[in-house]
Amino acid sequence: MANSSLKGHALEYFVRTLLYHCGFKAVPSDGLLVFDGSAGQMIQGLGECHNADVLVSPPIQTPFYFQTRLVVECKCYSDKLGIGVVRNVLGLREDINNFDIVTEDILNNRKSGRSTKQRKFPMERYLYQVALASLSGFKKTTISFAATHKIPLISFADSQIFEDIRNRIENLDRMKNKEDIKILERFFRTSKNEYYDDRIWELADAFIQEVDNLAQKVKIGLLENGLILFLVENEKNNPHLITDDWMDYGDGYTLHWADDKKSWLLCNRDKSYYFELPDDLMRKWEESVEDSRRGAISLKEMFLSRIILFGGNSDFPEIMELSNAFMDNAKRKLEIDNR
Repeated sequence: MANSSLKGHALEYFVRTLLYHCGFKAVPSDGLLVFDGSAGQMIQGLGECHNADVLVSPPIQTPFYFQTRLVVECKCYSDKLGIGVVRNVLGLREDINNFDIVTEDILNNRKSGRSTKQRKFPMERYLYQVALASLSGFKKTTISFAATHKIPLISFADSQIFEDIRNRIENLDRMKNKEDIKILERFFRTSKNEYYDDRIWELADAFIQEVDNLAQKVKIGLLENGLILFLVENEKNNPHLITDDWMDYGDGYTLHWADDKKSWLLCNRDKSYYFELPDDLMRKWEESVEDSRRGAISLKEMFLSRIILFGGNSDFPEIMELSNAFMDNAKRKLEIDNR
């Protein structure tokens, strides 16, 4: 049994745990539209049924619209994911969103005008969004294609926040015992982890504990363009944090970036979180202007002015609006320094 498969299931477990801690709910199998197969949960599609690595529903639903669900495809490749992978994800989204149950009886009843209230199967419709998570990151063409088709990309590559988790997953390559690999695979791919074996705790207790500890600190930030941020509660003397001074303007949150540009700090009154800028925004920043400060201000206005936070003890998301006073002050300081 290939260890790449085990690593993939471990990544699924990690992503699933993060989402659960941020208020996302497991989607139960109904035995028809969503059912349990040998590979895990399966979703019916127009052309074929599909395995769902991670299948969840969001903490809240949009009123006056189909209920939404999220499928996360998890990939553990040695290289950055190419455009072919995200094309497959796009095809998956199209296939499961275009599926509906239409039988010969239903069609004949429509022709004759007879009622079809005798249906004994669920007729709820769902709108599925499909995201792609990678341990190795994404190529530029993949990022561009995904942005065009509004497919969220979740990269754990080159991340200080998730470095320890990433290393633990990579180290699963060292496992040789086929029976142990089989036990862990079964545990990791079970949506609610209903499968238990004493051997699991001997093999992966440290990994499971580290995932749970990190998940309790993480919130998911959703940007208006669909990009996803992972925000971690600020801890004293955390090496990820920046050192420049900041103040509370009282009318919203503030953002600060570090010298390496990737690490950012979000402050809102007595709360603060650090996060890493997604590759897509990093690329936009680097390509837009030569002046890093001016580029950062533009980035904040265009993409980071409003962040919806999921996680914590509340069932409802927290909406973070960028402070007007903070932005005005940043622009004023920039103009003064450039004189």
